Amino acid sequence: ENVKTETIEFSLSVLQICIRSYLRANRDKPTLIDQQIAAGTYNKAFQAAYDKVYPGDRSAVQSFDPLQLDIFTTPWAVHYEEEIFFNKTVNLLGSIVRDDVKLGTLFMILILATPGAGLSVQARADPSLQKVQSDISLLMYRYLKNKLEDADEASRITNSLLMLITDLHISRSIH
Repeated sequence: ENVKTETIEFSLSVLQICIRSYLRANRDKPTLIDQQIAAGTYNKAFQAAYDKVYPGDRSAVQSFDPLQLDIFTTPWAVHYEEEIFFNKTVNLLGSIVRDDVKLGTLFMILILATPGAGLSVQARADPSLQKVQSDISLLMYRYLKNKLEDADEASRITNSLLMLITDLHISRSIH
């Protein structure tokens, strides 16, 4: 139980980076609602809050770039190189997932089940987490293979996403 709690607590901040990435990749959508839908982050709670402020006006708020918020005004990291690394990681993940909500969701499930290098040996070696990681990775590949009808491209994208996990864990420590 402690392993799962440790992993989830670590992963929640990585999920925030994923969400920023998905939103950034969809900043070209005309409205915030369209952006949220494309990024897979739209939900009933968001809609209820939005409707309280802008009742009946789904186009009141334009989409936005989450990396243009004040918290990302240089210098925001200890070293400028870290800012570049973080931005590169966010942009790369967004360019892969873009508006593929299913792929983005599967990837976030994988993130939740992947302990960082700094977590306990028990978390990193947990057989149930390793099984979930393997199963979700395979599910991502199978989803992409079916969608793209190209096994090589599905493998390339899956491997790119798997390699990004370490970069996202590093980005977590930057921001």
